[in-house]
Amino acid sequence: MAEKLGVYASRAGVDNVALVTEAYHLAVLPRLAQLSDVFHHDLLHPARTALILIENARCTKASVLAAAEVTETLFPQMRAQPGEIADALGHDVALLAEAVPDPADEEMLVERLVTAGDDVALIALAERLDHARHLHMRERSLWRAYFDQTALVYMPLAQRVNDDLFLRFFRWATAFEKRLS
Repeated sequence: MAEKLGVYASRAGVDNVALVTEAYHLAVLPRLAQLSDVFHHDLLHPARTALILIENARCTKASVLAAAEVTETLFPQMRAQPGEIADALGHDVALLAEAVPDPADEEMLVERLVTAGDDVALIALAERLDHARHLHMRERSLWRAYFDQTALVYMPLAQRVNDDLFLRFFRWATAFEKRLS
C-alpha cells in the first residue's frame, strides 16, 4: 500500500512523497501491534485517508497528507504517539495531527471543527469519511450514533469546506441510512 500511495502522491504532484510514505509506515506500526490479521480493513485506514485527500480534495501538501495518515479518532490505541510523530515526521505534521478534534468530545466538536484551519478540517473530514465507509463492518450497535454524528456534524462541515468531500459524505449517508431501517 505504501507503494500505491507513493504512486498516487507522485502523480498528483505532492511536494514531498517520501514524507507521505514515511508517515504511512509510522501509522501502520501501532495497527500491526493491535490487529491480528494483516488483511484487516483498519490496517489500511491511514493510506485510504491520504488517498481521499489526494483524489477528492486534490491535496498536494505532504505535511497535511502525513498528518492525516497518523490521525486516528476511532481507535486511540492505534495512534502513533505525538513524540514519535514529531521525531519521525516533523513538528508541523505533529501539530496538524494534534489539532484534529476528538469526536468523543461531543460538547465542543462542532465549535472545534468550524474554527479549525482548512487543513485540519480536511484531515478531520477525510479521516471520518474513511471510517464511515467501513461502518458496516463494525458492531451494528455502534451504527446509529456514528451515523448521526457523521450526518449532523461532519457532512455540513464538508459542505462548507469541499464540494467533492461533501458529495462523498452525502452519497454515503443516503446509502447507509437504508441499512439503519
